[in-house]
Amino acid sequence: MSTDDSGPKVSREQAERLIAKADEEMAKRKEGRRTYYQRHREEILAKEREKYKANPEKMRQRQKDIRDRRAAAGAPMRGGSYDAERAKRYYLEHREEVLAKARARYVTKGGSEGRKTRGPLVKLSVEERAAALKEYRRLRYIEQRELRLEQARDNYAKNREARKDSKLKTRFGLEPGEYDRMSMAQGRACALCDGNNGARRLHVDHDHVTGKVRGLLCSPCNTSLHPLERDPAWAHRALEYLDKHRPTT
Repeated sequence: MSTDDSGPKVSREQAERLIAKADEEMAKRKEGRRTYYQRHREEILAKEREKYKANPEKMRQRQKDIRDRRAAAGAPMRGGSYDAERAKRYYLEHREEVLAKARARYVTKGGSEGRKTRGPLVKLSVEERAAALKEYRRLRYIEQRELRLEQARDNYAKNREARKDSKLKTRFGLEPGEYDRMSMAQGRACALCDGNNGARRLHVDHDHVTGKVRGLLCSPCNTSLHPLERDPAWAHRALEYLDKHRPTT
């Protein structure tokens, strides 16, 4: 099968990773469908019987279409074998059409997800499979971009406080609510200059050696402490520098 050089380019390693991930997802979905059917078998069969009673002609036509597709693809028939000669003749007479449908199904149904259909897919090369899967995901992202952005904004608004608590817990070991208690104890002001840091939250000041939290500071005070921690004599040199350049009256 000839490949189109104008399509997306991926390395073989990337292709193998994409295919492995797609096959893993397909296996999980297949196992999930099998488990669901086993748990709800009687309910599913009852619904199928109800559909058949409500519209027997439509259900018989549906079953006939499934049998025809499976026979054309050379797949085994349920409860018996397929006509191999008939399937072979159909494939040889409609080869390009069958391949075109397989490629379209592969792209539109997300690569390996296209195997949900009863007929087997035409085998593609590793590069073709990866390129088709990559192109499908790109088109799907374009279609769902606004929806995903809206969901992301909603998720950000709903979980904003939870993310702050998680960050404080990870970086400083503060439990949820502990930051607010410290802020109220300081009068919601900086522990050094009593400033409120404008509209921004106060910074958590901690010992960079032991990791112990010392208090909450505004941005200028928090920044000024870093050189003092590294070199306590820096404060004396800074004062001398300011006195040296202080304007005389």
